[in-house]
Amino acid sequence: RLDELRLQRSEVPTLTVAVDASNWVFVEGSDRKDLYLRYCFEVEKERAKKLRSNLDELGMTRRGTVVSVPYIPNYDEEEYRGSPDWVRVDAPRDQPIVVHASALAQVHVRRMSAPLKISAYINVAGISECTGPVDVSAGSIQYSGAGGRVTLTAHEYIAIRMTAVQFDGSLDARAGTGQVGMQVPLGFVTPFKAVVSRPEAFICRADICSGVTYEKQGPLHVYTYNGRGAEANASPAGRSLKDAGRTAPDRFQLRSEDSVILIDNPSTRK
Repeated sequence: RLDELRLQRSEVPTLTVAVDASNWVFVEGSDRKDLYLRYCFEVEKERAKKLRSNLDELGMTRRGTVVSVPYIPNYDEEEYRGSPDWVRVDAPRDQPIVVHASALAQVHVRRMSAPLKISAYINVAGISECTGPVDVSAGSIQYSGAGGRVTLTAHEYIAIRMTAVQFDGSLDARAGTGQVGMQVPLGFVTPFKAVVSRPEAFICRADICSGVTYEKQGPLHVYTYNGRGAEANASPAGRSLKDAGRTAPDRFQLRSEDSVILIDNPSTRK
């Protein structure tokens, strides 16, 4: 079953999408002028019999700027092998969006330039090509980008992929029990700090490792990359170019007190 909703930007200065358990949320930014939401959920015959509510009442509901998406339970979850229910939001790139998701949901957002806030308790959040302020709190986070004011807080792991040699903005990534992994392109020039609880918890396998320095601060171990890039010493011209885009390491911080921080280059294996 498919439920649809179209909204004008004048109706929702900031769109809030609230989803319940087991839903997947996809948000895609584009040049469109309005917002188009689609909600797809499967209702098998036997499953429908066990639902006490009328099926017509199981679509999206809107109250002001908040659109809520219900959870339709699988009563025979061990036997049910269908695809998850999902909601897709096609929005203008500069539309501010907030997503609240409960247990087991997944949230994926692409190509947004407006403020984005995601709260997803034990879920997976994926963010790519978003240039505006990003604030994500989730179970696990996958982030890909080259700029913006980014705050990532995960109960488990964070996977970061830098898509340019210079990150234009600030980033603060903090993981709980899992690792923080960051993949950087060759010659990455943005300074950063990595904070871990023990020296062996910082692992650097990228070409920039020679530019990393170490300092112990109380019980924590801090590794700082100076931001010159692996090729900065090749020539005075190269050094000037790379230093021109430098930012303070404090503006780009990675932290994992219970696990490891891994810095790596993209794999060259096919």
